[in-house]
Amino acid sequence: MEITNFLVNFAVVGGDWIILLLLILSCISLAFIIERYILFSRWERETQKLWQSFNHCLCNLKLEDVQRISTTLQTPLANLINVAIQAMPFGYLKIEGALEAERILLKLSLDKRLAFLGTLGSNAPFIGLFGTVMGIVHAFKVLGTTGHGGAQIMAAIAEALVATALGLFVAIPCTLSYNYFKKKEKDLLAYADAMSCLILKEVRQ
Repeated sequence: MEITNFLVNFAVVGGDWIILLLLILSCISLAFIIERYILFSRWERETQKLWQSFNHCLCNLKLEDVQRISTTLQTPLANLINVAIQAMPFGYLKIEGALEAERILLKLSLDKRLAFLGTLGSNAPFIGLFGTVMGIVHAFKVLGTTGHGGAQIMAAIAEALVATALGLFVAIPCTLSYNYFKKKEKDLLAYADAMSCLILKEVRQ
């Protein structure tokens, strides 16, 4: 009973702080979405240029030319060329290991901030629902204390439902952005795998 009273008294505070929390999370997620969109758009554009140069130079057995071109392009895949050339004197196995290690680091770089968007997209509706429940408990607490005030209670419940709506408002863009960026990440990793395969093929020959 003491625990129940504690929770009821806690709910009396209302869900305003949850709405404030969701607004803060919304601003943070929006900043992350914009930052990731700018970076992924640039990386995709620059990676396509690198891929074209890579195919052309590799056909002429000029991997060093690819390295020179890659320094002018703002794409994380440029490091694949650098580590491959640095490992050239040590043989095939060293090159293969260096490329695999660089791919792991590349994935970590591409995954940056995506876990936050995915987690927020999955849990923001529950945070909003929690705020709504607290608001409804608060409304019925007032009703039980005063014994009247139907219109006022309905208004309080309507305000409480704002928390659920806000939770969905935060979650939907985060979930859509997360799926979009994961697709872009998959595309860039496919380019990385293709480049690694071609490099290793040329080394074997």
